[in-house]
Amino acid sequence: MDSHTEKGGISYGYGLLRSINFSWPFATLTADAEKLVVRISVGIWRRTFVLERASILAIREKRGFLSKGIIIEHEVEGVLPHVLFWSLRHQVLRERLEELGYRVSGG
Repeated sequence: MDSHTEKGGISYGYGLLRSINFSWPFATLTADAEKLVVRISVGIWRRTFVLERASILAIREKRGFLSKGIIIEHEVEGVLPHVLFWSLRHQVLRERLEELGYRVSGG
């Protein structure tokens, strides 16, 4: 497998209480062996985050009230520290990330 793309929602900013949220299907996560690319697209507003593998400190599962996601801890300059991607196919996303060599720790 060379890459995996998943639609979902995203919360990004400075933490759960100080973040911007976009629900499904306004975010897309594309993963390959070298990087994670998160895209947000709402109408004409667009934002893209490129998280190179070397800058990813950890990927952790996050369980919400009705959904599951992953928190991507990183040290990418110019990208806000809180990046939480919600997926309707959480288990598939986790498996694909692990197949690409990423370690996803439990929530």
